[in-house]
Amino acid sequence: MHVRTQTQMGLTGLAAAALLLLSGCGEPGVQSPNGTENRATISRGYDTDLPIFGGGEPPRVDEVQPVQGERSSVASNPPDWPAVEVEPARLRLGVLDPDEGGRGMVRLHNVGHAQLRIASTRASCGCAVSDSLEGQTIAPGEYLEFEMGMNPRGGLGQRQERLGIIFDGYDQFVDVFVEAEFSRAVQISPPFLTAVRDLTGSVTLESRDGRPFRVLSVQGEAPLSATNQPPDEASTRHEIRWDITEEDRTDSVPWFWVVETDHPDAPVIDARIRHMSTRPDRPQGRPWVPHDQRFLIDRVRNGDSFLVRTGVEFHGGVEPRPDTLAATTHAERLEVELIDVEHDDQHVYGIFKITVREGETGLLYESFSFRIAGFENEVRLIGLIDDAS
Repeated sequence: MHVRTQTQMGLTGLAAAALLLLSGCGEPGVQSPNGTENRATISRGYDTDLPIFGGGEPPRVDEVQPVQGERSSVASNPPDWPAVEVEPARLRLGVLDPDEGGRGMVRLHNVGHAQLRIASTRASCGCAVSDSLEGQTIAPGEYLEFEMGMNPRGGLGQRQERLGIIFDGYDQFVDVFVEAEFSRAVQISPPFLTAVRDLTGSVTLESRDGRPFRVLSVQGEAPLSATNQPPDEASTRHEIRWDITEEDRTDSVPWFWVVETDHPDAPVIDARIRHMSTRPDRPQGRPWVPHDQRFLIDRVRNGDSFLVRTGVEFHGGVEPRPDTLAATTHAERLEVELIDVEHDDQHVYGIFKITVREGETGLLYESFSFRIAGFENEVRLIGLIDDAS
């Protein structure tokens, strides 16, 4: 006998249907375009016809990877741990689209002599689990099968997430790991540019679908090839130079290195720059961790608007403070407005309306910040601005 759950959770650790829209919580001060303070009533809904990035519930991918891979061994656990083996020991989802994520099946085997009951679970930010596992029981010799996956969070490259499971009568988490590599139709390798000692290097851009492409720009400037392959000639593979020497000298190193291509499914790709000045800020006493550092917008016309949904996860038993959420931007090319707030007992999500000012074209590399519970997080928006005319 086994139990199989089939309903996907788009949000970390809870079903999307369980989202509680904030209502009756007062009217927090909300930053209107370019930082001027106004008052806004939230949770009245928003225009779903606008494109939305970071919608929380990823598109439902059709394929679910069956149970496969090496099973963990209870013999490697300390004697006071629950007699549970995880199959597979590590769920490997392969290469995934960063806008979709992926999912697969996992089994928890009870190899002991007593029934086990799941008391609680805790998932990392990008880990998606099917229906709540809390309260589920596993008889001796049986297993519990459930669906587990990885939500898209924008970033490219290798990623690992974790689901921790606590059983009644035990204090230790039984960990279930899921890993994947996120890549667009044009894969960038490496996805991180380490600029600690060397401020120059090269990356490889390769078409995953075999479609030739050209490299149109790098950081809004003409690309420089690291080989004899001209960037402006279509090819399934390019090697491009990167150099942040000047940015390092002027203390203006960006968090992301942005490449524009003419591949229809990858107009913009980026690589995270690891530099002393781009380390994530983790201020002491901040009661939450942010979900996102940046969003790839691809293409947007000047004058148009789109929505960004992002938020934070509170930790350490701190109660979420949705009434303190506010947003602002100092980017002259954007207007930012907080139009809605959603929350549950651990997360707060803001829905932000972003409008690109008339007359702007070219590379979009701007940011806005939101503040909650006395601390601030910056979110970067990367894409291309087309002329509406």
